[in-house]
Amino acid sequence: MQITPVDQDNNLFAVTDLVPQSLVDKITQTPWLNLEHTLEDGHKKLRRRINKDRQLPWIDEFHACIDQAWETIVTHTGCDHLEYFNLDGSATGFWIDMPTYTCPIHTDGELPGAIQMYWIGSSQDLGTTWYHYKDQNMIRHSFKFKPNTGYIMINQPASNGYRKLQWHGMLTPVPKDSFRVSSYSWLANK
Repeated sequence: MQITPVDQDNNLFAVTDLVPQSLVDKITQTPWLNLEHTLEDGHKKLRRRINKDRQLPWIDEFHACIDQAWETIVTHTGCDHLEYFNLDGSATGFWIDMPTYTCPIHTDGELPGAIQMYWIGSSQDLGTTWYHYKDQNMIRHSFKFKPNTGYIMINQPASNGYRKLQWHGMLTPVPKDSFRVSSYSWLANK
């Protein structure tokens, strides 16, 4: 696994090889469009499905990989105040984004942190782009969409209470006759 800060702010990190190739194969060979799903709250108009974990025979292996990687994640990101908390199985959702899906530029408010990993996509242009401001011309970093890559976002206020807004979005539509699968792991304060 590799974790690299994207810039001097040390609150956004590129991740590669989070899980072993054997698990990547299981994830990418899952029949995503045939699984039971719901439309995610807040994303119903955006054409985003969320998968129910209980249908994924490899989900415990996925959680175990993040648990095993957690010490390395903390070392590289300094996020020792956060945890990957999976008591009820809701720490990670697998999103299936349907054709024409886009996600406008936004921040995640006061969400403490997250790990988003990419699994299935028809183009490297389907990754998340981060911006310095709410302005698509002020690109901070663009993540390419490649299996077993993604990012870790640390979204904590400084000791003086100031929180740097982390604007991001996915403005390239998912192409017709394709879909996009990513996992999103919510990190919680300890």
